[in-house]
Amino acid sequence: MPSPSNILTTLVALAATASAVTPVVVDGKDFVNSETKERFPIIGVDYQPGGAGGFSTKKDPLSSPKDCLRDAALMQRLGVNTIRVYNLSPTLNHDECASIFNAAGIYMILDVNSPLQGDNLDRTQPWNSYNPGYFEQVFGIIEGFKDYPNTLAFFSGNEVINEQSAHAVPAYIRAVQRDMKAYISKHATRSIPVGYSAADVRNILLDQANYFQCDIKSTDSRADFFGLNSYSWCGDSDYHASGYDVLTEDFVNSSFPVIFSEYGCNAVQPRKFSEVQALYGEKMSTAFAGGLVYEYAQEENDYGLVVVDSNGDAKLREDFDALREQYSKLDMQRLKEASKAHTDAEPVECSSSLITSGEFLDSFELPERLEGVQKLIDNGCGGKGGKIVGFGGRDVTQKIHGANGEEVSGVSLNVKEDESGKKPATDDKDSDDKDNDNEDKDNNEDKDEKNDEAKHEDKDEDKDDKHSSNDTNTNDDNDSAAETTTQTPQTTQAPEATTSSSATQSTITPTPSTHNANTISTPNSSSSSSTIIHATANDASPSASPTPTYYTGAGSKPSSSMLFSLLSGVAGLAALL
Repeated sequence: MPSPSNILTTLVALAATASAVTPVVVDGKDFVNSETKERFPIIGVDYQPGGAGGFSTKKDPLSSPKDCLRDAALMQRLGVNTIRVYNLSPTLNHDECASIFNAAGIYMILDVNSPLQGDNLDRTQPWNSYNPGYFEQVFGIIEGFKDYPNTLAFFSGNEVINEQSAHAVPAYIRAVQRDMKAYISKHATRSIPVGYSAADVRNILLDQANYFQCDIKSTDSRADFFGLNSYSWCGDSDYHASGYDVLTEDFVNSSFPVIFSEYGCNAVQPRKFSEVQALYGEKMSTAFAGGLVYEYAQEENDYGLVVVDSNGDAKLREDFDALREQYSKLDMQRLKEASKAHTDAEPVECSSSLITSGEFLDSFELPERLEGVQKLIDNGCGGKGGKIVGFGGRDVTQKIHGANGEEVSGVSLNVKEDESGKKPATDDKDSDDKDNDNEDKDNNEDKDEKNDEAKHEDKDEDKDDKHSSNDTNTNDDNDSAAETTTQTPQTTQAPEATTSSSATQSTITPTPSTHNANTISTPNSSSSSSTIIHATANDASPSASPTPTYYTGAGSKPSSSMLFSLLSGVAGLAALL
């Protein structure tokens, strides 16, 4: 007779295959729940604890279950439904962290690049970095995350395009998107949106959006959605002074979802996040599908909502409380209402007439796919796919303190039910010990050469201010920062007035850091020209993403691996009984 513990273990393994979330798809210019067809507003935060300097092949933001449990529980309190993660290693196991965020009802938008050498698109010479070695990183991330139901989308790049690279880079980003979509189509059981995250460089912003949004009939290379890193609303600004009215006008007729992939100017502190009510208000909701606040964890650039110390204990900042209050005021019923005008939006055919500034590539001829890249698409990249698993309990073991210094007790994960009313199971494994599985395995190996190379490559940069992979080319980006709508807010200088994409109106738009093609715009309070890197080291990807692919309900279908796990669990249970 099987022991009760064996039966419990089998039941937990079976229950762990349940999904707390339903995959989200793109329909016209909205993200929607693939089953209920409700609109899904992106209410989220950018999540890269430790910044680019804290990333390696040994550890990334989704490799420590204990930390993920703490952060997911705090994010639930905050009221977010989505995180963006900039730097990930395809060699690490992300099952527990992905399962924790899944159980919390939190989706993931993932950048496929990393800051390590060769793992990002170089804006200065994209033709050299567009190679099979680079796609081992790109396809490895897709392979590792495609089977998690809470994988919402992938970013092909972050702020890679700037004024200096506006002619050379765009075609390569569309080529990367083309190849990512081909890999997803071949190896995933559902469609997963692919988009691009752009810097708010107003003089080429609409050209970026139009370039990535239009349809090339011969190939599927459009962006399914478009991210904009914008910091133009600072302190007690308003809809007009911040230029949000201009952005709304610019994107109201887009045919794909547009989100703020970064926002939250810190020129005035503590941040009040009054822009939240505008972003999710009736006017801007006609043009934008939500946004991601920069950022969750406090770094030297001073944008954090939460301070995490070396012991893993966390203190909530005043910014956390202010953002939580703003989120609590949102009219979620209205935000979830589907709009036929949005879902009926369709892309236009690509034409040079869509590019108006004269400073941006107006040709839609893409680089040919390399034979080595095609082989990876045909045969797979050799990476290991992820799966939803049980994880070690719901209670947060680290100490949590509020902004007032008082300890917050009873912090735990609230496990969400899926559409069928089932909850993903936790189990009685010890998360504290499980946290170090990835690191323990690697401690017996020599350090990865790519990791060492990346450290030397970035030695002249402040890695604490860089979070991602595609935005590492920063030398020529500082020159263009003055053209961005969002000037990097610095404590030593006031934001400059910049001209928005609508030439008729000028707005004061302080941005967190220089919008470098390969660096993310997040200012460092202690630096005069701080830039944050979020995606891949040499692949800054702030380009406008093309029009959305119109997915049907395919995303709601269970993957073959999930079905196999379910059947195996049933068989195991039957054998025990």
